[in-house]
Amino acid sequence: MNIVGLPESEPERVAVLMDKLGQRRYVLILDDVWKKFSLAEVGIPKPTSSNGSKLVLTSRSIDVCRSMDCKVVKVPPLFHEESMNLFLEHAGHGVLKVPFLEEILDNIVRECGGLPLAIAGSMKGINDVAEWRNSLRELREHVRSVKDTDVEIYER
Repeated sequence: MNIVGLPESEPERVAVLMDKLGQRRYVLILDDVWKKFSLAEVGIPKPTSSNGSKLVLTSRSIDVCRSMDCKVVKVPPLFHEESMNLFLEHAGHGVLKVPFLEEILDNIVRECGGLPLAIAGSMKGINDVAEWRNSLRELREHVRSVKDTDVEIYER
């Protein structure tokens, strides 16, 4: 289903979403949710077995998942080879051609500890070895540039 032309005012938008989603079964994916919120307040009818709808929520915080009354499914960290492949998908395989960079790349991926969100950082198009070394140093020193980020995730 494609819902287009939603009203700009929040109360009207909530009512339209609630009406449209309430008319049919749906699967809704909410990615990277940072805090609990009321589904009804944003126009999402509660998915139930009787209405056949499903809600998939991803979050770094197990507390957010539990507070939203979700069934929790933990995704384990990636193995090193998988981590490297994901990293290269985002950074570009061309970085392997830069002299002296392969060892730094390997160390960066190891510091990320198999966590896709940490690995998916934006190093695409950067071929300067000094910038890569700086990124590795920041990872090792656990630089925190994101406010209120889960410490375990960001330390990785």
